[in-house]
Formats: sequence, C-alpha cells, structure tokens
Amino acid sequence: MQEEHRELLREHRMKICRDLEAKTVASHLYSKRIISETDNEEIQVQKTNQERSEMLLDKITKKGPNAFETFCNILKEVQPHLEQLLRPNDSQGEQFTALSAVMPGHIL
Repeated sequence: MQEEHRELLREHRMKICRDLEAKTVASHLYSKRIISETDNEEIQVQKTNQERSEMLLDKITKKGPNAFETFCNILKEVQPHLEQLLRPNDSQGEQFTALSAVMPGHIL
C-alpha cells in the first residue's frame, strides 16, 4: 500500500472504525485475496466491531499495492459513505460522468 493511502486511512480512522461493518468487509477482502484466512479469522473473533475495524485497518495497511483500491471498491459496494471519505474526487467524477451521459450537450 502506498504511503498516501496509509495516511488517508490514518486521517479517517476514527470515522471508519465507528461505522465500518468489519465482518462483512473482512469477508470481502478475504474473497478478493487481500487478507489471508488467518487474518480474516483474527478479525472475526474480536469481541467488538470497533476492535474488528481497528484490526482490519491495521492489517490492510501492511498489504500489497492493490489493498487500498480493493478496500475502496468494497466500501463503494457495501458502505458508499465511507468510500467517499477516502475517494471524494472519484465519486464526484463518476456522478459528473453519469450526468453528462444523461444530458449530453448541456453544460453542467
């Protein structure tokens, strides 16, 4: 994971940990081969969602270059408000592109 992505996760850590559906996101990360089976099990057995979320963030920051992008794509699917924290410009760009497709020739 790139340092700028680690910094984004650090900056938004409290909000992410408060809102993240850690069990669901960890399962998705496991299915996408970002975290190992052992990582997933360690996350799942934590007592509180806060603990699961913190462990999940700690683990993904140590993963490879695709970890951040995959994490954001999962958030976009299951918790879009968190994905928007991490990729605010991408979300706005997609909305603009979608509007442009619906209203070609109009100045937005």
